[in-house]
Order: sequence, then C-alpha cells, then structure tokens
Amino acid sequence: MKKEFVLPVVDMGATYGIGSDRYAATVIEVSKNGKRVKIQFDESSPADGFDYYGNQVYTHERNPNGHIFEFSWRERGVWVEVGKAKAIGYLTLGHRDRYSDPSF
Repeated sequence: MKKEFVLPVVDMGATYGIGSDRYAATVIEVSKNGKRVKIQFDESSPADGFDYYGNQVYTHERNPNGHIFEFSWRERGVWVEVGKAKAIGYLTLGHRDRYSDPSF
C-alpha cells in the first residue's frame, strides 16, 4: 500500500519498526528536496502506568549517542534504508512510538 509523502523537518518525531516492535527516533537531517532523511534513535523510558503486557507507555528523550539510520523516499510510497534494495523495516514520520512485543 502506497503511503502519502510527509515532508520531514529536523526535530520531527519518527518511528522505526521491524516486525511488531517499534522504536522512537528523531529526524536529525533532511535533504533539500525532503526525500532523504537521517534519524537517530531516542532514549525511551517507561512512564507512569507502564505495564509490559498491557500498557506500554514511554517518555522519549533525544539521545545524541543513539544509532543513526539514513532513509530515502521511494516512488512506490515507502521509506527505504539507504543502501538496501527494499524496505526491511518501516519508517513513519510525525510521531514517536516505542513498543516491544511481549510474545517474543
């Protein structure tokens, strides 16, 4: 399914997902045309009301030492990690989310 392009901006929240797990990140660099971004993983900490099996709520904080990924927007409507032929995980922009699937 083709997604609508969201013009990224520096400091915008991002979520990188692989399988059912999701990782909060921040956009740290955007190309002039907006079709290439670098994201950096945030530090996610359990928040009030956190329950691993029923209510995974987190607070997110920028992590200047977090892992950095670079993605490019493809015409088929997906962000793909630079250097990869196809999307392994997925990237969404505009919000931060963290989730660890408790069934693994």
